[in-house]
Amino acid sequence: MLSINTKSPIYHSVYRKELTKKIVASQKQVRETIISTNSVIVPQTQARNIKTPSTLDEEKHAHENIMSAQIKAWRAILPKLVERFSCIPDYRRAKSVKHKVVVLMIFGLLAFVFRLSSRREMNRELTSSMLNKNLQKIFPELDSIPHADTLARLLENINIKRIEEAHIALVKDLIHKKKFKKLLINGCIPLSIDGCQKLFRDGILHDSHWLQRTVGKDETLTEQQYVYIMEA
Repeated sequence: MLSINTKSPIYHSVYRKELTKKIVASQKQVRETIISTNSVIVPQTQARNIKTPSTLDEEKHAHENIMSAQIKAWRAILPKLVERFSCIPDYRRAKSVKHKVVVLMIFGLLAFVFRLSSRREMNRELTSSMLNKNLQKIFPELDSIPHADTLARLLENINIKRIEEAHIALVKDLIHKKKFKKLLINGCIPLSIDGCQKLFRDGILHDSHWLQRTVGKDETLTEQQYVYIMEA
């Protein structure tokens, strides 16, 4: 359990004032953008409970704008990441390999980007012909879409630390290119750290990776095991 002392220097008024200034500046910039573009922003609490009146052309245009922004970001970030993925040693039998490591890494990265939580969901959402065609425009390496089980077997045998090293190197590149400059507070990058429960199960099994707790009262008192992690 992580505890933070609210009297520590991180909660000093200087940091709060600096953060408040940045929030006010950001809100001012948003207001100026709304005025200059004649945009209409509807707060979530005032959203109307009606059907979406947009046409197919309008939806297509909106999706194209979102996709173009994503492609712009991916093209700036991914080349070096793909290069690092390609350096990860492959311990599979060469004769039985259909997809290279870098292809499987990109497939896993897309599953993370699209928030797909299971192999079945990955196979359903990432293997359509239309999506395959669009992905090949961004990632020429994806000559064909692999099966999620293939990715799982690869991750069982490779050195996972190499993926972590590629991730850290990517963050260092972003810092070096001053991509976080607008977010700095007194020259430091603020991080928000929080606990997150991933899953739980009733009953106690002999597994050191699970934490234990007692829930309920009196007759409903039961033992549970759960997985709780820290996220930044």
